[in-house]
Parts: sequence; structure tokens; C-alpha cells
Amino acid sequence: MDDSAKITRRTALSGLGIGAATFLATDASKSKEQRLSELTFDEERALREAHSEDEVLATPYTMVKKMRHWITPADYGAVGSLATADDEAMLRTINAALRPGWNLPRPIYLEAGDILLTEHNILGQWDSINRAAFKGVFGFTIFGAGPYASRLVMQQDSNVEDKWFYDGQTSAGTASANNGLIYPTFRDFTMTRKGTGTAKVHAFRLFSEANGYPSQKFRFFNTRWRDLGTVFRVRGTANGDSNAFFGTHATQCDTFIDCENPQAVIFNVFGCDFELAYEDIFKFTQGNGLNVVGGSYMMHTFAPAEHFILNLAADPAGITSNFAIQGIRTEMNSIYAKIVNITGHNNAANVSIRDSAFRTLRGGPRNAFVLAPDSRAQLTVERCELLNNYKLEWLAGSPNYEFTEGPFARAVFRDNRGFGRDDIVWGANAVGWTDVSGDQLGATDFSGGGKGKRCGIQSCSGNTDRLKIANGWVRHWPCTDNDASVHDEDNFQVRIPIGSIIRAVRVRKAAGGASATTYQLEVVDADGNVLGQSVRAAQNAEHLVDVQDLWRVVTTANLGTIRVRPVSGAAGSTVSTTMGAGDIFAIEYY
Repeated sequence: MDDSAKITRRTALSGLGIGAATFLATDASKSKEQRLSELTFDEERALREAHSEDEVLATPYTMVKKMRHWITPADYGAVGSLATADDEAMLRTINAALRPGWNLPRPIYLEAGDILLTEHNILGQWDSINRAAFKGVFGFTIFGAGPYASRLVMQQDSNVEDKWFYDGQTSAGTASANNGLIYPTFRDFTMTRKGTGTAKVHAFRLFSEANGYPSQKFRFFNTRWRDLGTVFRVRGTANGDSNAFFGTHATQCDTFIDCENPQAVIFNVFGCDFELAYEDIFKFTQGNGLNVVGGSYMMHTFAPAEHFILNLAADPAGITSNFAIQGIRTEMNSIYAKIVNITGHNNAANVSIRDSAFRTLRGGPRNAFVLAPDSRAQLTVERCELLNNYKLEWLAGSPNYEFTEGPFARAVFRDNRGFGRDDIVWGANAVGWTDVSGDQLGATDFSGGGKGKRCGIQSCSGNTDRLKIANGWVRHWPCTDNDASVHDEDNFQVRIPIGSIIRAVRVRKAAGGASATTYQLEVVDADGNVLGQSVRAAQNAEHLVDVQDLWRVVTTANLGTIRVRPVSGAAGSTVSTTMGAGDIFAIEYY
């Protein structure tokens, strides 16, 4: 734009009373803030154009400030310290941002300092004049000078009343009058709490409703939450939508995302960190899906109850929901911390965990994945490091559950690595498909068949026979509570269906105990046919039975009942030895 055009434009603006030198002097009795709050949309646009080329501006924030496109709580009386509550100033700021006659709300800038709040749901309140017109508010934005510079601080001195920074739900569990932020953006500031109260303070609670004004499409950039309960909770039954988190950080909070809405379509979490999570990080009792890419997550559960990185509980009404976690690093510093839990009859979740590291640094190894047999879920774990983790726990199933018919819950493990154990633990009456191939965990590398496998096993309680029905590689480490003694050949057996072909059998009993008594391990069928034996060795030495290329056709139930027994001298002698935590019994058949 040449100089003559600039002069012509600014002369015209001066005629409107909003030129560069005169717009604030239109009414000397009014403050700058009052004059700004009264500008019409056309006036502010003209003012912005008039000043946009006045000078070279150093930063985007400076340019925005120069154009007065955003407002600050300080403009409306906020003190910006932890000594004085700024509730009234924050409410006035929100009302000014949502004033009638504007297509989009004015952004709210939190300058460096602390905005102390004492009231519940400050961010979800605006006056009754604006409320009806702005139930569905598009583009509400709050941004700060950085998460370590700008903070919203909630005063909490109560032990009984929880507070929310933004609450779109009433105490009765319905949508609140101010519910309905659409495409809001929050970036570059911290939410935290102070005070002597033990009651939780939470960040955002949404309620998706069917009246066309749902809370949805929240966006968070470089936002931090510290010492809170739940960061983001969704309730309701309809009209949910996507929400996204980019580079956010939660520290010493209970839960990151808590969703109970079958139509809350997706949550995208990119490069976010959660340090010291006290409960489930991602919890879905209903909900359609989650994408987590990158980031670091630390579980530090102190309560005597299990908590999970991803907990899919209850019944999501048979909706096929997708949950994907990729490229994250996790530390689990508690015996109660685990990775994935899938429960609920008819739960059709599809969960994939890929290219991630899961490490138990305190509390000892534990089963990392828990799966209910009466769900219809599929869990896939590929190319992960499972350091000091056991693998899979099938929960107990109903005694009346018919495992000859599908659909079955399925767990697939491929090409995982680690330095812990590779357990699959079966609850009473548990039934499910288990597919393990190419895993390298502990001192054992089994690269078994790629078929799906239907496995059923009875209770692992004390002195109870264990029965398996499987297809492909079957891996089982017996229990260690003195119920896995193999001195009775009936104590441990696998039944192979008639018509199958047994290709390989492998039994490994690790060195243990102090006894030097020598014996052999035998693998036999129900008719006493010996399929393989270990080399005779002492009880405190390793015993190994490795039968490859057997190609045995199962034509009767007896030929398909494979047992492990120790012998001394004549077959059937009762040498007492116990299968322990690192022992293996594996069969490959088709």
C-alpha cells in the first residue's frame, strides 16, 4: 500500500471518530477499557486495519496487543497474585470476551502471574444476558505467557466439595446452563491448586447433549495441570466429538482422560507427558476411541487398588471402539500399576500397543495386560519392550460361559522384547484366543505358529488339575504356591483335539532346590506312550525335554492328552519336584 492510500484510509477512519490519534478521546469520561468494550465489530476491524502497518512489531503477541484483539483479566481489575482472589475480574473478562454482536469471542490473554480463583466453574460462567445467545460458543480462547509464567490457581480449603475450573455438568448429571464450548483453545498456561483442603480440584468436565449445544472439539497446546484430580472428563449420551492435546503436561494428577460417552468420537494425544499418575491415566467406561502418539507416562499408584495406563471398563454397548498407543515410554513405580485392562461383557474394543517401552522400576514384576474372557475385545501388542513385566492375565470367566462358541476375546503378541518373564495366567473358567509369535522375553525365545489359538484352563488354585485346550504354541508357567508339583502325572496336562497334528513339544524345568537326587522328566500320553525324556540329572540341575518334528496325528482322546511327569528308575515313581516360576510347557500343533 503506498503512502497516499494510507493517508486516505486513515483520514476516512478519523471521520468515523476512530483514527489513530482520536479513537480513545471520543468520550473523555470513559476509560480506555470501557471505550474498547463498546467498539462494534466494524469499528474494531477498522481500528485493526488502521494500526496494522504503523510500525515494525517485534513479536506476534506484541502485534496482537497493538491491535487490541485480545483482553486480559488485568484490564478488568485482576491483581495477579496469590494474595487476592480474582474471581470477579475473571468473570468480567469472560463476559467481555463473549459480548453480544461479535461473531467470535475475543481471546483472553493471561499475562505472567497468578490468577487466584475461589469459586467453582469460573470458566463456565457468563451472565444471563449473554447465556441464551452464546450457549454454543465457538472459538473461546485462553492463552498465557507460558506454563511456568501464567497460572490459574484454585483456592481449595474444603475437604468435601470438589471444584472444577470448567464444568458443563450439573450435580444431577445433566448439562449445565453454560454447557456448550465448541472449538475452544487453551494454551501456554498452568492450572493448579492451593489451600489446606483435601477435596480434589479438577480441570474440565463436559456433558455432551442432544440439543445441538454440546461441549466438543477442545484443543490444548503446551498446557500444564498440576496437583489436580481429573484433567478432562466427558459425560452424556450424544453429540460428542473429537478433542486434542498437543505437548501438554500433567503432574501429580489422578486421571488424564475419563470418558463415559459412547459418541465422544475420539481423543488425540500427541507428545504429552503425565508424571506421577495416581489412578487410571486413560479411563473409558464408554467411548469410541483414543490415539496416543509419543510422550512419557509415569504410574505411581499408592492406593491398594490396581490402576492402568488404559482402563476399558464396563460395557460400551457393543460399539467397536478403537484405542491406539504408539511410541510412548512408561515407568510403573508401584505393584498396583499395570498397562491395559479390558473388562465388561460385550466389550468390543480394538486395542493396539506398538513400539513402546513399559518398565516396572519398583514393586517387582506383575501381569501387565488384563483381559476379560467374556468380552469381544482384541488386544494387539507389537514391537514393545516389556521390561520386568509378566505378559497377560485372563480374568476368571463365568462357570456357565460356553467357550465352544465365539466371539472370543483375543490377545496377540508379536515381536516384543524385554528382560522379564513371559507369563500368561489363566483365571478359573477363562477362555480366549491367545496368539504369541516372535517374542523374545527373558531367557526364552519362542517363535511359534501364527494361528489364532483358543485356550481354556481350569483354576490355578491350590492342588487343582489344570486343563488346556489350545491351537498352536501353548505357553504356561505353573503357579508357584505349592500347587504345581509334577510328582503326580495327572497334575499337569494338555488336551489336544482329535484330528490335530502335534509337531513339537518342549518342557523346561529350571535348576532349583538343593536336592541332588537324580531323575528324568518324561512327556507321555494317557496311554503311557513316552514322547520324550530329559537327560537324567539332579533335581537342582536344569531338565529339558525338546521333541521336534514329531508329526503325531491325534486319533483318540488318549493320544491327545499330553502329560509331564518325573520318574526315578521305573516309570511312574513319585519323585517330588515342583514346576516353578521360570518353567515352561509348550506344545505346537495344527
